[in-house]
Amino acid sequence: MSFHAHVFLQRSHGSHPEPIGQLEIEPLPPGAPLGLNDTVKFEFQGKTELGRVDQIGPADWRSDEVPIIIVVQQQSSDVSAR
Repeated sequence: MSFHAHVFLQRSHGSHPEPIGQLEIEPLPPGAPLGLNDTVKFEFQGKTELGRVDQIGPADWRSDEVPIIIVVQQQSSDVSAR
């Protein structure tokens, strides 16, 4: 199940998260709920990206809401296999 979220992308540890917009994100494995430290897949600037969910706000968000999430970018060298 995919979710819409206001995504802030942190490209590397120690860098500041940058807002990249409201995107559709897909928790991995497909169908998994969205939670902290989970891997998510999303499209950004024409590329499929992978990241780890570092923060979700509000903490008590419901699936019918659009949360704000901070995603720490991961290497996406083998995205097609997921």
